[in-house]
Amino acid sequence: HLYSGDPGDTAKIVQPIRVSMINRVAAVHGTRITLDRPLRFDVRQAWTPVLKTYVPTVTEVGIEDLTLEFPVQPYPGHLFAERGMNGIAMNQVSDCWVRNVQISNSDSGIYLSGDFCTAEGILLDSKRPQGRGTTGHHGISFGNDCLLQDFEYQTHFVHDFTVSYTRSGNVIKNGTGINLSFDHHKK
Repeated sequence: HLYSGDPGDTAKIVQPIRVSMINRVAAVHGTRITLDRPLRFDVRQAWTPVLKTYVPTVTEVGIEDLTLEFPVQPYPGHLFAERGMNGIAMNQVSDCWVRNVQISNSDSGIYLSGDFCTAEGILLDSKRPQGRGTTGHHGISFGNDCLLQDFEYQTHFVHDFTVSYTRSGNVIKNGTGINLSFDHHKK
């Protein structure tokens, strides 16, 4: 259903797919609720939908005006053998930001895996020798309803932008890069 009836090969998906969307409850009338915005997908009673309270680990914090520079070492390629030279990770957070940040020579740049987060003024660059045409694994990975703007990639990652299979509502705008690639992981 989430792939409009054409999900492709789903043999590798062994666990049920669970999607979510964060909304505010605008009104309650008996057993009926009204949300502050429409859902992005249908919800069927047969799927036994559940309402939960949204509780991020951290809210309203940011990282700004910072340069992270890792040693210049060859990237081993897409072999999952990275050394862990990863820039910034924001997981299970809400309303956070990364602003005016340069990340150099990284395996991965930014994991913006929260909700309603913003990254702007981002520069990703590298002096590393390329491994199979790239200098790192993930440039920027997204959560839900995040914004990336005013960015510059002066290098090429295996996955420049990563939006995993249940993520949605992200906007990427006003940026430049070298051979940019969008990665839409199903699993």
